[in-house]
Amino acid sequence: MIYVQDLVQQGTARYPELASRLARAAELVTTGHITPAAFYNKDGNRLVRSATGRPISYIVQPGDRGTCTCPDFTGGHAPHGWCKHRLALAMLTRLQDKNGYNGDTTAPDPDVPAARSVTTNARRRWQEDKTRILLELAAKGFVDISQDVALSLGAGLI
Repeated sequence: MIYVQDLVQQGTARYPELASRLARAAELVTTGHITPAAFYNKDGNRLVRSATGRPISYIVQPGDRGTCTCPDFTGGHAPHGWCKHRLALAMLTRLQDKNGYNGDTTAPDPDVPAARSVTTNARRRWQEDKTRILLELAAKGFVDISQDVALSLGAGLI
């Protein structure tokens, strides 16, 4: 079994210049900032919400040659092109590959005292944010909600 802190330690040992970004990426993974797998777009890109609390998400293309729309990546500041958003998605992917992790947006870790509440908090946050995220996904071409909106209008729900 591999845990988030293992990935941070391994990454820091290999790339010390990424230490702070790896730590912040781990926070993104464990606090549910990555959109669920159900919201991949056709290219496999994911949205990773900003950790600043602002209603901003960045489009992250997975893989070694992936990209991110955040200023750290686009401005060329991220060492080796690895901003915290790309690192977070890579961590989540590694957890899925190694642990059979099934797509929750968090990585429960028995070595972390609040491990059980992490998943619960992420699910609660996802429920609270789903409308905003869905609209953002639609605006960026990840999903088509036109039929849902039409049905909701027809039913008098909005």
